[in-house]
Amino acid sequence: VHAENDNFYHELVKLGQNESIDMIMCIVHSILPGQFLDSLRKIPSQKPVICLKIGNTFTGKRSYFSEHQHSFSQSLFHNICSQGFALYADDSFYFLGAVVTLAKNYHLNLSGNQLAIISTSSTIATMVSDTAESLGLDVPLFTEQTENTLKKVIPNYLFSGNPLVLKTDTNITAIAHCMKVILSDPMIAAMVLILSQSSFEQILQINGLVFSDIRKPIFPILFDLQSDSSLKKESAYNILSTVEQTIYGLKTLHTFLDYKQK
Repeated sequence: VHAENDNFYHELVKLGQNESIDMIMCIVHSILPGQFLDSLRKIPSQKPVICLKIGNTFTGKRSYFSEHQHSFSQSLFHNICSQGFALYADDSFYFLGAVVTLAKNYHLNLSGNQLAIISTSSTIATMVSDTAESLGLDVPLFTEQTENTLKKVIPNYLFSGNPLVLKTDTNITAIAHCMKVILSDPMIAAMVLILSQSSFEQILQINGLVFSDIRKPIFPILFDLQSDSSLKKESAYNILSTVEQTIYGLKTLHTFLDYKQK
């Protein structure tokens, strides 16, 4: 979108009021702030509008629609989005993450920002916990009832709080049962699940145990282990990839929760 496209503002309202459209993603180079804000305010508040401003660097401005003069700052764009109840993404990574998260989880039950973490790696669980808190998510202790139930389901845990850290050889059915117990807790809004690739594939095979009557966002973070539980020789790459996935999942979850709360 750029400012000279006068038809854009009319089309944005038209799309926003179309009941068959669930979500609008908007990539903006330049706008007329007043007209854009007026259009956003005419869109029903329950319909997500996710906005990304491009051309924020000198090179970006030069390489895309450089002939258009209606450039404006990111801070102004952020303010317009806030006033128009639209989601503002500060980079393309965040933008695409928000789009994917909303597309997958828009119709799920969600309230609050409380996150549960289940992991077979205490190190990665700690990284996720740190990232979650830095993004404004809450990782609360489980209720006494939930914790007592977990101890009955899986007595050989490493840590029964939140994060729930399990041994790498934990039975897959038991993990699925733990997920269901935790997701049934009204204090928990969403879950990050940190497992090996093979374990997660098995979880999917028995997903009826977990997802039949509970619909909350679950973000899987997968890593590869050899049968002897030692990381493969490309362990540095695997760990970095896992951290990237962790940040990606948490940032998109934060975007989603933030939108639903608004």
